[in-house]
Amino acid sequence: MAKRFKFRLAALLDLRKRREEEQRRVVARRVREIQRSRGALSELHRRVDDAMAQARRDCDRPAIDVASVLQGQRWRAHLKRRIGEQCAEIDGLASLLRDERMGLARRATERKAIEKLRERRLAEYHAARRRRERFEEDEIASNLCERRGNSGRPALVGG
Repeated sequence: MAKRFKFRLAALLDLRKRREEEQRRVVARRVREIQRSRGALSELHRRVDDAMAQARRDCDRPAIDVASVLQGQRWRAHLKRRIGEQCAEIDGLASLLRDERMGLARRATERKAIEKLRERRLAEYHAARRRRERFEEDEIASNLCERRGNSGRPALVGG
């Protein structure tokens, strides 16, 4: 009975698969982080819109309270600063995400290289096995022919 195929680099292939999966999780976490930041950004935009609507309502009143107008301006300036900070944070996260995706692509390439090697070795194993089987069949046929030739009569298979 022929030996079964055993890929010597199976442990390395498993390691590469685990590394790729871990990198995939890192990318997914970063995507969720960006989505949360974008949600926070849209919340800040909503607050600015609300503050602007409040400022318009305050202007429609007959008496204007200077302190509340100044407080509204400071609040809107604060919100706009936070929007700028949030946009910068999103840009930084997007840059990290690009790097992490490149890392994921690199890990996938490393894994695929080992898988290709495994496929090639498996094909070589099957080819060698077929060669051995053909050689064994040729040996059997040669022995049968030799038996027929020596006895002058047909040889019986198996006996």
